[in-house]
Amino acid sequence: MALDEPKSSDKTFDIENLQFLVDQQLLENLGGITIDHVDDGFRSGLTITSDRPLSAGGGKSCGSCKC
Repeated sequence: MALDEPKSSDKTFDIENLQFLVDQQLLENLGGITIDHVDDGFRSGLTITSDRPLSAGGGKSCGSCKC
């Protein structure tokens, strides 16, 4: 996840006054994407999961906010 400027290959989602940009090819590969916040002590942060996780590196979620 990163801050980015819109590109012609992006699909844009506006949810609750936030704009999310997802590369169309990535979206096609991953299917549905869910971004959520977990409040669990030292494991608190954003999680990102998809219907079809990428196989390289596990691809299950990112709770460290460093993805």
